[in-house]
Amino acid sequence: MDPFYASSILFLGLSFGSFLNVCIYRLPLGLSVVTPRSQCPRCKHLIAFYDNMPVISWLILRGRCRQCKTRISPRYLFIELLTGALFLGCYAYFGLTLATFKYCAFGFLILGLIFTDAETKLLPDKLTLPGLALGIIFSLLVPVNDLASQFLSGVVNLPFSADVSTRLLSLLDSLLGAALGVAAAAAQDTGAKQDMKDAGQDTKDAAKDTGKATKKTAKKATNKAAKKTKQGANKVDDKTKPSPSDNK
Repeated sequence: MDPFYASSILFLGLSFGSFLNVCIYRLPLGLSVVTPRSQCPRCKHLIAFYDNMPVISWLILRGRCRQCKTRISPRYLFIELLTGALFLGCYAYFGLTLATFKYCAFGFLILGLIFTDAETKLLPDKLTLPGLALGIIFSLLVPVNDLASQFLSGVVNLPFSADVSTRLLSLLDSLLGAALGVAAAAAQDTGAKQDMKDAGQDTKDAAKDTGKATKKTAKKATNKAAKKTKQGANKVDDKTKPSPSDNK
């Protein structure tokens, strides 16, 4: 493992880890990951470049904002280190090849989805859709050799060379996986919409029942008040009637 390439890829991984922290924070909020510049979520002070260096800045500032001293989650440091270690591990295992680039990209997206899901229960399309596209592209450049590909190679006999056939079967495997993923996401989205519709109907029914109960209670209270008013009026009439002694 070449020390220069290893250190370069490690630094690249740390930098991508820093960018991944931006994605995890901004994407669920619908914000751009490019503009504006990074800022403290509390005091909104723009973070200077020397306070935005991966790992080093967090350690120097002891995990706090330079301006307002708000605590910065250790998650930022952890993701930067984890992404750097992932990139370096891929290079150590695959060398300086397309496979390294493939698994670095895959790991970057997976880490982003894991931590975004853990914090917000969301899987942003801006992470899943690029992953889908990259998976299809890399299936041609770096063919997969999983169980599905092996099964397809035994079932489908393509009139091409072994290398071309392997790449095409890998692409087919990737497309089938993408189709299943899209179908599952669509089914989940439909189920979520139906749940929201049912919840809205339940809320409407509950509001209707509450309105009926309120009207019934109001009517009962009105009748009771009218009855009391009538009784009071009768008592007043009884008191104002002249007694027999008054007529003598």
